[in-house]
Amino acid sequence: MSGDAASVVGVWRLVSFQARRSDGQVLQPFGPDAHGSLIYTSSGRFSVHLMRADRPRLTSGDPLKGTADEMEANYKGVIAYYGSYRCDSGRGVVVHRVKGSLFPNWEGEDLQRAFTLVGNHLTLTTSPTLFGGGGTIVGTVEWERVE
Repeated sequence: MSGDAASVVGVWRLVSFQARRSDGQVLQPFGPDAHGSLIYTSSGRFSVHLMRADRPRLTSGDPLKGTADEMEANYKGVIAYYGSYRCDSGRGVVVHRVKGSLFPNWEGEDLQRAFTLVGNHLTLTTSPTLFGGGGTIVGTVEWERVE
């Protein structure tokens, strides 16, 4: 069943992140052990983080002084953005108005996600999105409510 804005309010942990390429291939872009957090507040704010579990630590210990390989692996292993949101339960979509993002091209954009809510499980599905240099993907992200 679809939900409304009040039904998505809470703290969610990542269960799975899958992507279907335009050729039908299904991928786990951040691996089988990806983790993340999604927070929807009652005041209409959200924050989302998805990341690979196997991102390399920076040998320098300085967050701004990693090697080129370390910095690339870390940037490519994280999706993080925040802003405001609104739900359209009639259409079964939540729209994320992006205020800030690790990927600056999303800032100021509205990212529409189809959503379904069954019990404590929320599934968000993206529109076709450029990803990985190999065309577009449709991402499916499953969350479990923790608060």
